Amino acid sequence: MTYWLNFEDLVFEPKLSFFPGMGLIVRAGGWGKRSGVPLGVLTAFLRRQQVAGRPLVLNLDRLVSDQEIGGLLAQIGPFLPYFQAVRVMDPGLGAALVRTFSQVAIELSLEQGIPNGLAVLAWARAMGVNLRKLILSNQIPVAEIANLTPKLNLACELLVLGPVETFYSPRKLLSPLLQGEARQGLGTAEDRPKQHFPLYESEAGTLVYHDKDLYLLDRLDQAEEAGITDFRVSLVGAEQFDLAAAHWQGKGFDPALKQAWPNKTTKGFFLKNRTDKPLARLVNSRLQGLRGLEVAQVLEGKAKQYTLLEIKEKITLPMRLKQCNPEGRETIFTLETLTGLQGEAVANPVLPGIYRTAWIKAALPKSLILPYEPSKDL
Repeated sequence: MTYWLNFEDLVFEPKLSFFPGMGLIVRAGGWGKRSGVPLGVLTAFLRRQQVAGRPLVLNLDRLVSDQEIGGLLAQIGPFLPYFQAVRVMDPGLGAALVRTFSQVAIELSLEQGIPNGLAVLAWARAMGVNLRKLILSNQIPVAEIANLTPKLNLACELLVLGPVETFYSPRKLLSPLLQGEARQGLGTAEDRPKQHFPLYESEAGTLVYHDKDLYLLDRLDQAEEAGITDFRVSLVGAEQFDLAAAHWQGKGFDPALKQAWPNKTTKGFFLKNRTDKPLARLVNSRLQGLRGLEVAQVLEGKAKQYTLLEIKEKITLPMRLKQCNPEGRETIFTLETLTGLQGEAVANPVLPGIYRTAWIKAALPKSLILPYEPSKDL
């Protein structure tokens, strides 16, 4: 079991003494997604960490254009002797590194957009003999990891504590930036106004994080049994560094760290990936048996405000109806009025089309609206 720590801010170098021997994954200059150790002091920093006996990995976890690759390789060349390996998320950059520096060891990050084992195996084969480690996506459940790792014959790493990236773009999407500037803040989504997602933007692009930190320190035995060899910790700010240091026990963290952690936490998809659950709702076998009988279908809705319906045949209001949603819930209601999309009143008979009405309790997108027949509900 090997621990690694993301490191990018020299302010926290003194706190590294609390984690003797823990490897560092180093961001430097503008080479990674986030600002890192300034290049002017990078050599001195790396020498100090070598004296301390730390394994070092260079983190080039950003997407780069074809035009940028040559200049980037020229910049990093003099620093490579300090690092055991170079971490990339861009396979093209990894291939260019191997062509230029034939002996370089590559660590390939598959954390973004690689949620299945077949893709992991394909990229492992494609990267060739220089590949020494894969960083797996937190979207792959532990049971699937256990089936995957014996086929890889490689070290495999998993984030076990820290912020979870949910989106990255090499473009600057939030606001104009000055040369060398970085900005961070919080964002919300229209459909989740109470959730606040950390945002970060620099010359390397735009990052969005989950509103909860990943916490798998209480699942390390399961991960290790599944074939995970390396565990990564990502700490943000002095409070997290201090808490981690206070609970570090030399070979692992005190379980009390979870209770003390300042942010809400999640296990992500470690136990089960449920991202296919909404799709299963859309093809619910119960609804399949009712298709063709509906007079309308729910397109969207907002609780206690409105429902958007697609009326599929001519009807006359008021009309007693039954709503069947993809989760199996049913509600009986009377459809009394409809309005057009511009708010105009709709008169009888109502012709097929898209209309708004009052909120229908338990209605979800793809819910079917059927004629209510009391005798069939007895």
